[in-house]
Amino acid sequence: MAYTINKTDGTVLTTVVDGTLNTDTTLQLIGRNFEGYGEAFNENLVKLLENSSNATAPTAPIKGELWFDASNNNLKVYDGTAFAQPNPSRRAVSAPSDSLQKGVLWYDTGNDELYVYNGSSFVNVLLTDQILDEDNMASDSATKVASQQSIKAYVDAEISTVSSSVTSVDLDYQGDSGGALSVLLDSQTFTVAGGNSITTTGSGQTLTVALDKTIDVNEIASGDSTAVHVNDNLDVSGTLFVNNIASADSSGINIQEEALYVNGNKVLTSVSLEPDSVDTVQIVDDAVTRAKLNNEVELIIYDSSGSAVKTLYGAGA
Repeated sequence: MAYTINKTDGTVLTTVVDGTLNTDTTLQLIGRNFEGYGEAFNENLVKLLENSSNATAPTAPIKGELWFDASNNNLKVYDGTAFAQPNPSRRAVSAPSDSLQKGVLWYDTGNDELYVYNGSSFVNVLLTDQILDEDNMASDSATKVASQQSIKAYVDAEISTVSSSVTSVDLDYQGDSGGALSVLLDSQTFTVAGGNSITTTGSGQTLTVALDKTIDVNEIASGDSTAVHVNDNLDVSGTLFVNNIASADSSGINIQEEALYVNGNKVLTSVSLEPDSVDTVQIVDDAVTRAKLNNEVELIIYDSSGSAVKTLYGAGA
């Protein structure tokens, strides 16, 4: 009568025929009346003891079966697809490469370092004896890290030292006048003050020095022989007093408007007028009045060549 072999969950694994030795699994299943069954039975016990220790995996494993990988000295379990190492930690001189899953630990016995597998490579994990708790960082190690407490203590001590030093440190400065001055950095404020038509504004880490659109000056003068140049229009609201208007070179003085007006009881004179220097002489709005002509002996009008073209005699003539 054949045996029907069931697994733990009740599913049928195989059927063992009478007088035969079934090899559907790693263990040999002995049929009824199999001659020499004692050898097969005892070999099965040995396989159970050594977890099928071999350099190659069993050829007909079932899910949950243990196998000791003699090549890597690792105990593995069959998960229904392949033999995997259930123990996530490995001890070896070199990094393991078989049955790797995320979270597998590897202890490097050659360098006493611990690594964890992140799915693609082993990442070093700091051990307790690799963390130093030194408030003064005295060992100055290039391979070990400092604890949070020691970092805080070291920084606090450095800040305290710097604060004590800053107390006696000052900033020396000097202006155009007033002599040498200083500001204590821990207790005094250095102020940049504006002046005539100049304002200063501080915002955040920026100090802005601005020049007002309207500038009040008592005098504009040149400190050397280069003179003062006005490149744009010069509007004078009050009285403009000029001692001398002269050209520094042969370019002359150019008046861009159509006429030069002299107000009040003034006399505009010229040493000489060169020929063709005046195209038109225009008397506008009765500028020369009859009363004025009444007091003059004569008015002579010259052309551009300097020849008199007409003489007007006044009443006095």
